[in-house]
Amino acid sequence: MNTEVFTSISLAESTPMGQLTNNSASKLLLELFEQLNLGLKFSNGQLYWWYERELLWTEYTKPQLTNAVMRLLVDYYTAHYNDFMSNVDQNMTELQRKSVNAESKKLQEYVATVGGARFVTDTVNILMGDPKVTDDPGDKPFYDRLNSNKIIDENGALWFMLPIKGGELVLVNGTGWTHRKRVRTDYMSHFANIDLPDDDFDRCTELREFTSQWMCKNEAMTDFLLALGGMALFGYRDEQRFWIIVGKGAGGKSAYIELLEKMLSNRFCAKGNKDLIIRKSKDAHTESLNKLMGKRAVVWSESSQQVSLNESFVKEMTGDPTMAVRGLYEKEVDRKVTFLPILATNFVPNVTFDDAIWRRLVVVRFDAKFYEESAYNDVLKNIEDEEQNPPPPSATDDDDKPKLIIKPRDRTFKRDKNFGDKIHGETRPYVQTR
Repeated sequence: MNTEVFTSISLAESTPMGQLTNNSASKLLLELFEQLNLGLKFSNGQLYWWYERELLWTEYTKPQLTNAVMRLLVDYYTAHYNDFMSNVDQNMTELQRKSVNAESKKLQEYVATVGGARFVTDTVNILMGDPKVTDDPGDKPFYDRLNSNKIIDENGALWFMLPIKGGELVLVNGTGWTHRKRVRTDYMSHFANIDLPDDDFDRCTELREFTSQWMCKNEAMTDFLLALGGMALFGYRDEQRFWIIVGKGAGGKSAYIELLEKMLSNRFCAKGNKDLIIRKSKDAHTESLNKLMGKRAVVWSESSQQVSLNESFVKEMTGDPTMAVRGLYEKEVDRKVTFLPILATNFVPNVTFDDAIWRRLVVVRFDAKFYEESAYNDVLKNIEDEEQNPPPPSATDDDDKPKLIIKPRDRTFKRDKNFGDKIHGETRPYVQTR
């Protein structure tokens, strides 16, 4: 299958326009689309649209406008028609002034189409399935046929694509990888904040070694954790799971979340309002949820004991393809759920014995323990060994040396003036000399 022209699920991050191309016409068009929350890829004379609400790269055809474009225009024309037309007029003037080659003229045609007088009418007709503008008269509406998050090629294979810094990363049926390098004619307004090494493409050994430490060198769990990150990258939600990563502290949970944020960027990895997933008397629903739409991963943090999971919300979030959300002072709308839900916690929340909820929960334990390098780590290790295997009394009778007094301490550790770092995790003794 030609990777130039297939529709693809994509992940993206806004990029300064100056890094994309020196072509003024292309740059202006990309700026216009970014104002409308719409991305653009122009490759080998073919235009691809990116629409964040649908998370799709999709080929532009005329007059059969794509689902992403139709959704955008119905929403945007309704609220901002005058502003939109003013932007089109201003940018068209600038495009004409700086038009220097056939490529910029081609881009002008696309802008003219968007600003055309019949554009809204054609959009509405397509949404209604008017046979005059659908590509297959008598078939169900073009809009319905495009409203799918599964991209199938002519051989029945399921394709996903991830635009990255050096090109596009393509995954076929979750098994085979290909890497297509970007060419000059790819004007990408969105891509992920990751790059691939030139060597060792199949297995990134450094990342794998780093990740395996969290899983105590367990190969199967390391594979699982890396696969979870890959599912977030590609927006793969078919498993219908709510992921709970749990550990007592200093075990790598925060580092893993930070890794996801680095890969996805803040635009595509969000910190959720825990009132959504923790059962409370007051419902904190659609306004907070609206901020999570369009993300690839959402992380909730909860460290309290004896909290109960909001099971009805978890079932809805993992099982339904769309959810009703609303912005501040706005009406509710149905939005596609695109994110992987992850709860990072020190304790597994209380859950009922309902099979419908337990089949959706996956608990991943971070049992490793890490300490920051410091001058007193060896001292702590010696203290722990001495506490478990106390020396005979005669070993401490030398009055010429300071004696160690071992006192138990609780979890409410405050910085001790004798030590410069914080002790993480379990109950530890502290040392006093006399």
